[in-house]
Formats: sequence, structure tokens, C-alpha cells
Amino acid sequence: MTGGTGKGTLAVPPSRRAAFFDLRGGAGDSVDPARAAMQRHRAEGDLVVLLLPIFDGASQDGYRGAAADVVLYYSPTANASNSRLAIVVGLMATMELSASRCFGYGDHPESAGMLCAVGNPRVLGDDPEIRRVAKERGWPTIEAPSSANS
Repeated sequence: MTGGTGKGTLAVPPSRRAAFFDLRGGAGDSVDPARAAMQRHRAEGDLVVLLLPIFDGASQDGYRGAAADVVLYYSPTANASNSRLAIVVGLMATMELSASRCFGYGDHPESAGMLCAVGNPRVLGDDPEIRRVAKERGWPTIEAPSSANS
């Protein structure tokens, strides 16, 4: 696999699908939809992968109990977007997972590269820049229940 370190057990999922979560933090309007999506994917037998910057315990704490199988860490540098993309593509190649059977969830502009790599991108939260990218590319957006009812 290219780049990143992590913890958890990597095994080809029974469903031959994976869901990648590249989320800005463990608080805010994307947490509840992200947790729900993680739990749904895990229940369907998918590999659930959480991407976090190294030394970002706060983000991990926000998703504690969210049923991620693996947490992969990347270096939060100027090239972090490319690092996350390389990690996701590398894992998909290593596990022989088709992009069409992989999901991606992101809530910030830097997750756009990862979202382009998977066949089923989803944008969470209300960041205007990533929502603009989602609209331009026809990606679905998922809002938190509280913002959807406002």
C-alpha cells in the first residue's frame, strides 16, 4: 500500500466493498450522518476505513464507537490530499476492490481527490466549497437531520 500508517485488521471484506471516510473532525454537522453510514456499511459486511491526520486524536474521538474496521493515518502536509488519494487507491489495488464497489465520504475540499477515486462518492456536512464540487460533479450530498429540517 502506498503511504500512511494505521491500526486495525485488513482483510478482504465478504461483500468485496469498502467505504472510506475522510472527515475534517469529530464534531459538527457531518458526525451523525458519518456514524450512521459507517454502521450501515459495517452491517452490510463492507470494510470501513477512517482516514485521519497523524496526531489528530480529537477527530478519532469524535468517531469512537462508529464501527470503523481500520484507521489509516496520513501526514497533514501540503500534499495531504494526494497522500489520502494514494492511500485509498493503494488499498483498493492491494485488496483488488473495484472502484464501482467502493464508497467515499468527505466533508471538506481536501477530500475531493479521494471522492474522485471511488465509484460512489458522498459529501457530508455544509462546507460550501465541497458542496460546490459535489454539485458540479453530480455527487449526492447528505445533510445532518438538524440542518435538513431547518
